[in-house]
Amino acid sequence: MNSNVGSLVTKAHLSLTGASGKVGLYYDKQSDSWYLPMGAAPSTHIVKQSHVRLDGIVTNEQLCLMTAKNVGIEIPNSFVINVGDGQDEDVLFATARYDRKFAQSSKKIDDLPIPFRLDQEDFSQALGIPSANKYEHDHAGYLLRMFDILRQYAANPMEDQLKLWDLCIFNYLIGNTDNHIKNVSLLYSADMQSIRLAPAYDIVSTVIYESSTREMAFSIGNEYYINRIDRESFRQQSGMIGLGEKVAMKHFDRMANMFYSALDQACEDLMRAGFRKASDIKRRIREQRKIS
Repeated sequence: MNSNVGSLVTKAHLSLTGASGKVGLYYDKQSDSWYLPMGAAPSTHIVKQSHVRLDGIVTNEQLCLMTAKNVGIEIPNSFVINVGDGQDEDVLFATARYDRKFAQSSKKIDDLPIPFRLDQEDFSQALGIPSANKYEHDHAGYLLRMFDILRQYAANPMEDQLKLWDLCIFNYLIGNTDNHIKNVSLLYSADMQSIRLAPAYDIVSTVIYESSTREMAFSIGNEYYINRIDRESFRQQSGMIGLGEKVAMKHFDRMANMFYSALDQACEDLMRAGFRKASDIKRRIREQRKIS
């Protein structure tokens, strides 16, 4: 056991499969202690360090997720950890793993309950698309294929299609051009008998960084460039994926109308928690995402 999460992240060499800067840790909320799982022991949280080239990215991600929650998008619980003076190198982002579930029958290690692992697969796996091709090119129709998967296999196809639609809208509003198919997943029930769209994760306003691309990871209304996407693009896209236009655009208008107030509220909550950089991140998002 080690309650110093910063040292555990360093010790783990940031080696979570698929991405540098991440590690899986076990968090015991009752004692506010962090553990580095050994062997087959499961983690409960994914912890990330700030990116050295993208300032404020930890605060950015938490602000985006809190804003997403404020507009009704399901997200896992997450929080920012300050292990120093609050500078970029001193803050970590912790998000609870939605593919872990505790039960009364859970076994224990050193009096700590062991969560069950739930199976999940991202849409790169579900669609049989190599991770190297996680960004759509040449209008390959990734979004239509994702909606087809939900129509065929989701336990509640209509609800999950609308959840995915809302996520597409939000990524556009917040300016997340890293919305590739590995950042959206399917979650299986414990008995493997049903599939649902997993909660949203890995949402960052990428457009506030000059080095980031302005091309979305898949097209909306046959358009990739985020500054050329608008309400009409989403209207066209709704027909292309077989979603009713009236319902689809009602969701778009609702989310667009409440976006700025949701962002402001998320910023206020983060500022109140002591993360002053949230105000600067919010300002930069507002400058880049002037939604008409």
